[in-house]
Amino acid sequence: MHEGVVVSHARLQRALLRGVCFAEEEGVFIVQLGRFRGQIEVEDIPFWVVAYDPDEGAIDLTDGSSEPLRTESLRIDPDEVFRVDVKEGRFQARFTHTGQAHLLEHVEPRNGGWVLSVGGRWVPVPKVSSAGGRA
Repeated sequence: MHEGVVVSHARLQRALLRGVCFAEEEGVFIVQLGRFRGQIEVEDIPFWVVAYDPDEGAIDLTDGSSEPLRTESLRIDPDEVFRVDVKEGRFQARFTHTGQAHLLEHVEPRNGGWVLSVGGRWVPVPKVSSAGGRA
């Protein structure tokens, strides 16, 4: 959203999401589009997970970066959407529908729990509750 209006233009929406970053010196989130730089208010989460690569055990974020999935930080929010810690654990990211589908394609039940394919090995997925905490 921009000034209360949903950004519906797909290319502009992608550019805005890609331009989100945290300005360390100022302690605020900004969006950087070319030479334009503006402070933004983040109401929920600053980043979204758009894909999961099981071979690398990595997630792709809306800002164009990739990083290892922190399986120990996976949780489910009240809307039943996965969240995970990103950027060295400093921020949260919420999975998009596509990102969550990519992740769930590589989850299997095993020994009364769940495991996730991460870089060619199976890693236990922490038990999560729909309240967002550990079960």
